[in-house]
Amino acid sequence: TPEEVCMGISIKRQDMSNKQEEADVIIVGQEMSTAALGYSTVHVMCDDTDVFVLLLHFYQSLNIASEIIMVPTY
Repeated sequence: TPEEVCMGISIKRQDMSNKQEEADVIIVGQEMSTAALGYSTVHVMCDDTDVFVLLLHFYQSLNIASEIIMVPTY
């Protein structure tokens, strides 16, 4: 079960469960879902160039209004 951790509190997120195996697809899918909900800013914690390219593609082709920020995982 996916979990969201915010300020030390862990929350089970059934809405984030999926059957995909590739993390790239999961990350991009979740970001698109979040943007569709109307969040103004979405932070994506990932260093993967594939994720960046997929985000850029969908950001432009779907006219996403949210600000997307990729944050390195170090």
